Amino acid sequence: MGFTAACNHCTGLPAVEKMLELGIPVVQGSAKHGSKSKLYVGNGDEVVFG
Repeated sequence: MGFTAACNHCTGLPAVEKMLELGIPVVQGSAKHGSKSKLYVGNGDEVVFG
C-alpha cells in the first residue's frame, strides 16, 4: 500500500478496526495518558515521520 495510518479518537474504534481488518497498517498508541484504546494514537503519544 505504501502508507501507514495514524488515527486518533476522532477516527473511532470501528474505523480503526476495519482498517486493521483490511490489512492497512495503523500506528498504535500507548494508552498511558487517558486514551481508551491502544489501537490509535492518543494524548501524549508521538508519531515521527521520515
